[in-house]
This record gives sequence, C-alpha cells and structure tokens, in this order.
Amino acid sequence: MDQPRPSRRLAAQPAHAADAPEEAPASARPQRPRAGCGTKVCARVGLIARTDAQVVSQTAPPEGAIRHVTPDRPLALTAFSGFFAFGTLMSGISAASLAWPGSALEPMWRLKPEAREVLGSLGPWAVPLLLTVAATCAGAAVGLRKERRWGHRLAVGVLAANLVGDLLNAVVRGDRRTLVGLPIGGAMLAYLLSQRIRDRF
Repeated sequence: MDQPRPSRRLAAQPAHAADAPEEAPASARPQRPRAGCGTKVCARVGLIARTDAQVVSQTAPPEGAIRHVTPDRPLALTAFSGFFAFGTLMSGISAASLAWPGSALEPMWRLKPEAREVLGSLGPWAVPLLLTVAATCAGAAVGLRKERRWGHRLAVGVLAANLVGDLLNAVVRGDRRTLVGLPIGGAMLAYLLSQRIRDRF
C-alpha cells in the first residue's frame, strides 16, 4: 500500500520561515534625528550655551559680595586730593629746611617768619613732626583720590586738627589772623562730612 505524500504547500512553509531575516532589536536600530534639530546644529547650540555659562560665571561677582556703584566723581574731591598733595610737598620742604639750616630752602621762611620761630622752638622734634604731617597729608591725598574710607578719615582728621590749632593760636597766642582760616576749614570739613560724600567711601 502506497504511503501518502506530504503536500508541497506544507513542505514549502518551513523553507520560507527559515529564509526570513530576523528582526533587529529596537536598541540596535539606527536612531533618526529629531525633527527640527540636526546633529551638528544641536552640538553647536550646546557649545554656545556652555561658553555663555562660563563667561557669566567668570564675570559675575562672588556670592554675598556687595555691589558698589559709584556715580561720577565730584570735582571737589579732586581738588581736595590736590590740596593735601600740596600740603605733603610743603611739609616735606619745611622738614628739609629745618634739617639743613642755611640751605637753598632757607628763603622760604620769609613768607612766614613766625612759623620758623615756632618750629625752631620745638628743637629736634620739629623735623619728625613735619615728616609725620607730610605722611598724613600724602595718605589723605591718595585715599581721597582712590575714594578709600581710610583716606576720608585721614582728611577729616587733618582738617579737624588744623581747626583746633588755628583756634588755639587765636586764643592763646592772640594771633587773630588765624581766625581767617576757621570758616574755610570749617566749610571743607562740613563738605567731607556731608552724607553725599560719606556715601562714596
């Protein structure tokens, strides 16, 4: 008795299944770039964003720092700085004249002979005193120029001491000419102590 033959249709099915390529997993499939953002464009945008963040972090003030915005510098402060620079020069010249009497600087005392007598009465302390005044005036000139608080304090201290000295000369020594400097020195001191100027230091 003959054996039944398998149908060709059934035999052909496994062959088609074996020849069919296996589908690649989703992770292995090439990713398509998102719409509206090419790979090169996204890379450039990211680079620009990182560069901007670095620039901002470098230029921004440290956390907790006080931002001090200084308005335009008043012309009077520049004049005050020059005034104390002139005081530095004159005090230094006076100290040199006392340290080397009879030098080429001696004729300067003709402008105010009584000042030469007062300083001469101090003996060896006159030169260190004048050098101290010169250093103080120099500090006030530089401090006012750079708008430092210590410079403002030095300037106020020098003006206050000068006012007290003029007042004592007028009362003790009877030199009424020193009273002329009181309103000028008082006006200068009042200007430096005004709220608008103190806010700059």
